[in-house]
Amino acid sequence: MHTDIVQRLRYKLQKRARKVNSAGYQTFHFALLRWWEFLHSNEIFVGILEQLAYLVSSAEDDVKRIINGESLQGGTEEEEASLAFWIIKYCYEAKENPDIEIVIAHRYSHSSNHNEALEMFKDIFVEPLYEYIDEQLDDQRAVLGLLRRFKHSCEWFQRNDVLDIYQKEVERGTQEGKKGRGEKQLALHLYEYLYNQGLSFSIEPTSVSGEADLIASQNTDDPLIADVKLFDPSSSKNKSYIIKGFQQVYQYTLDFNEPFGYLVIFKTCEDGLAISAANQEQSTSFVTVNGKTIFIVIIDLYPHEKSASKRGKLKTHTISEDEFVTQITEDKEAQEEAGLLDNEN
Repeated sequence: MHTDIVQRLRYKLQKRARKVNSAGYQTFHFALLRWWEFLHSNEIFVGILEQLAYLVSSAEDDVKRIINGESLQGGTEEEEASLAFWIIKYCYEAKENPDIEIVIAHRYSHSSNHNEALEMFKDIFVEPLYEYIDEQLDDQRAVLGLLRRFKHSCEWFQRNDVLDIYQKEVERGTQEGKKGRGEKQLALHLYEYLYNQGLSFSIEPTSVSGEADLIASQNTDDPLIADVKLFDPSSSKNKSYIIKGFQQVYQYTLDFNEPFGYLVIFKTCEDGLAISAANQEQSTSFVTVNGKTIFIVIIDLYPHEKSASKRGKLKTHTISEDEFVTQITEDKEAQEEAGLLDNEN
């Protein structure tokens, strides 16, 4: 992101974290609640936290063990930060128990003094979460927050302009000898936005003008794994098409050994599109398969004539988590079977 944006976010983050770290045992719980609410008031912070929540698969269960009396700590910085996220989330949800942090703190500290014990809680949980968020502001972990802002920018302020990009390509496709590249142009629009926000990546010049994949063309071992798909069930861009797009992003996370991928869907029809996933608490839909988490951002480009409250009930196409996962499993089994047949031959 731009340096000035990062600096402002860091200043606010540091200021709020300092208030938590300076709070005594009588006010600490409420200071922690206010800090958690502050973190969830900014889309960039929310994006980082949503990814952190599923970065370490065992963290949520480890927190349950801590609540039950164990004194666990993360073995790596990521494990430490993920554990901190889930502990502070637990403390926030236990609003009616202002002593919950003190109880946890005394499990890690031999001191009988509440304030001295809380220093241990701050060192093990508050500081690691603060430091992780601070570090990720310059990293691709900020991508999800930027994608959420991009979605709002398209739907609130640029709907007609972005839709015009797509419609021009549709018209181009009707011309003899020419092919519409609506998806490609929308992908370029997305990548341009992320680049203008200061996100660092590099794309081969040939991929901008040609049909090459924008992910594979980044010429780096750490690419931005964000792909764009159109959704319009009146054409071939239906549920099956979206599921195939999900598979492509998932495959890229495997190819480049990345924990996260992003599927951005531009909905150009009046029908609704929904993602149904289990245990979905985050504001952005996601599906986790074999340790890889794919975030799904749906952008509504359809020029609705009526406001949402006056449209009535529209047809909604729902894609379940099972549909995404089952297709990947079936493809993997088919590949393994094909490999066995090749070996036999």
